[in-house]
This record gives sequence, C-alpha cells and structure tokens, in this order.
Amino acid sequence: MAWTGHDECRYPHVRPHQPGPPPGGISTFSRWSKRQMRDLRLIRPRLQFGIISSTYHLPGREARRRASDQKRCRHRTKFTMRHLTKNTVARLLLVVLLISAANGVADDNHDHDAMPRLLVMAAISDNPMGIHEVMQPMADYMGRKLAPIGIESVKIIVVDNHEQMVLLLHEKKVDWITETAYSAALLQSRGGAETLVRRWKQGVPDYRSVVFTRKSRDIQSLDDLVNRRIAFQHRGSTTGYFVVASALKSAGYRLQQLGSVYDQPAAGELGYVFSGAEYNSAIWVHKGIVDAGVVSTIDWQQESILPEKIREDMRIIYTSPPIPRALELVRGDLNPVVKAAMKQALLTAHLDPEASTALAAYQGTSKFDALDGDAVAALQLIDAAIVAETSEPVSAP
Repeated sequence: MAWTGHDECRYPHVRPHQPGPPPGGISTFSRWSKRQMRDLRLIRPRLQFGIISSTYHLPGREARRRASDQKRCRHRTKFTMRHLTKNTVARLLLVVLLISAANGVADDNHDHDAMPRLLVMAAISDNPMGIHEVMQPMADYMGRKLAPIGIESVKIIVVDNHEQMVLLLHEKKVDWITETAYSAALLQSRGGAETLVRRWKQGVPDYRSVVFTRKSRDIQSLDDLVNRRIAFQHRGSTTGYFVVASALKSAGYRLQQLGSVYDQPAAGELGYVFSGAEYNSAIWVHKGIVDAGVVSTIDWQQESILPEKIREDMRIIYTSPPIPRALELVRGDLNPVVKAAMKQALLTAHLDPEASTALAAYQGTSKFDALDGDAVAALQLIDAAIVAETSEPVSAP
C-alpha cells in the first residue's frame, strides 16, 4: 500500500516506498499494524506555499531526505522570484505606462473640446434591470440620430444614489442623465450638470404635491398639523417629500422625524415618518395611523393608489406650485456640438415616426420641450431649498 503525492515543491508527500494513509482515510487506521501506526504520525496542518496541507512525520533517513527536499524547494522558489524580478521589472513598467496612456485616451474622450465617440446615459434607481429596459430604446434611437456627428454608441449605466452620480459627473464618466426635478437641482448644484430639456413623462409636463387628510379629522390647514404626524413617501421623492417639507420649513414649521408611526412629536413640532410608497401613505391616513399624507396630483388620480372610495373620504389641505415632471440633463462640460445635436433630436422626437416606440417605452413620454418661466422658477426654488436643507438639517429622533 503506497500513497504518492504531487510535485514535491508544492505539496509535501510521502515517498512511494513508505507507508501512507489507506484509501479509506483516517477511519481505517485501526486496520494497520502497531509498527505502521508508530512510523506514521499525523501532525497538525501547516501552510505550505499558500495551501494548507497535512504532513506526515517519518522517522530516520526518510525524514532527513524530506527536509533536504523542502530546503531545495525553498531555495528554488527564492531564486525564481529573484530571477523574475530582475527580468520583468522593465516589462511591468511598460505595461503600467500603456495602461496609463489608455486611461488618458479614455479621459480625453470626455474633454470639453473633444468629440466623444461614446455617449453615456445614466439614471438613479434601485431597480437597474427595469430602468435599463425603459432607457434602452431611447438610447438606441439617440445613437442613430447622433451618428452623423461621430457618436458610435450610447451606453447605459444605473447608480443607486445621488452621491454616486455626482462622483461620476466630476469624473466625466456620464454625459446624459434623466431625472426628476429634485434630483436635477441636486445634480446641478453639486455635480455641475445642466438641464437640457423638459420631458413630458406619462404625457404630463408638470405636476404638484398635495397634502391630504381625512374629512372626519379637525384638520383644515397646515397649521392644524402641528403636534401631529404626517407621512412622506421617501427622502428622495420630489413631490412625495421634498417639495412639501421645504414649504413647511420655509413657512416656519419645525419638523421632527419620528422613529415609528406610534411615536408622538415634541410640543410645537410637526412629526413625520416615511411610508416607502404612495399607497402606504394613503392607507395610513385612511386607517388613522397618521394624520396626513403627501402624494402628487398624478398619484391622487390613480385608482391603484387612492381608490375612489378612499379618496371620497379625504380632504386636500395644501397644493404646491407646479413642478417639471421630468428633466433631461447633460454634463456641464460636454462638447457643445453634442449638446446642440442632442437638444435638437429630443425637441423634434415627437415629430419623428421612428421615435414612437422609443418614446412609448421611455415611461410614456409624449414629447420634450424647452423650460418655460414657471419651470425655471420651480427649479430655482428647489435649489434654494436644497441649500437651506444642507445648512440646517431636519431634526432626527
């Protein structure tokens, strides 16, 4: 019975003429003779060249031979590493230089004066697969429209949050972004993005925020919400949080984020929680879990969010000014020729029969148009609110 190992310089082994572990493994040691068990003693595993292996101690002459083999292997390994270091350092430096040069070419592709060959379209979403399917037809359409100026393809990337998008803008790794008004204002102030056109998402150019409560409650205005609880959607929502929260703070109300819907705000403050979805806000108000909720005018009319039976029991106590429904932004230092070509293609897309499929897939977009005075004013107010929110954060529980 013999056990043969692998290459001696990588895996220490017992020589073929010496007894080794039986085919059945350690459990069959009891079948061996006392002499075999004495000559073969398993010692604790040790690390050999990055691999943990169990070694077998053999007495006498064989142990000395194995020690010599291991010493020779260590010497050979050191020699090989020293040899490689001396002969490959120049090649490694050359590879580093080539990689740096390639990165320089990639960066040059996004310089202000250079004509890019690749256009990167981006969005912020926690559902990358879904938003990719929405954006791909529009990316393909714009790729065809921009081909005459040298754009070879349009790539799509999706990030999780605003911080990642701002970083990509500063690194010049995104060119075209589609976002809501709040996100657009944030990316303009922190990332240097520019608004190109307004998008009529779901066929609507703008929308508003509404604050609603049950008719049975003694709440007639925002003043009556002091010492009560309101449900926002989530912190990144334009109409479901930011617009109303900014209006409340601008009017002098003190907001307090609550740890749960069962907590009560401090005296003189307006407590708020995040429901996570418009439907949740509606249900929480209907069941009396919170005193008021916030949705957009579009969601207010959605039967799936506010069924008619529930909506009939509600009262709107506040409606915000109009806000652009969606916006298309570009990196601020994008080549002016590309900006102009993109704007022209988007503004005329609704007149192009080839764009019908792309527009329909692009969240039911009916057209793109230039920002009017109301839209510009709304973005300026949102931008000012972002600055105020950064300097004076809302109190947390």
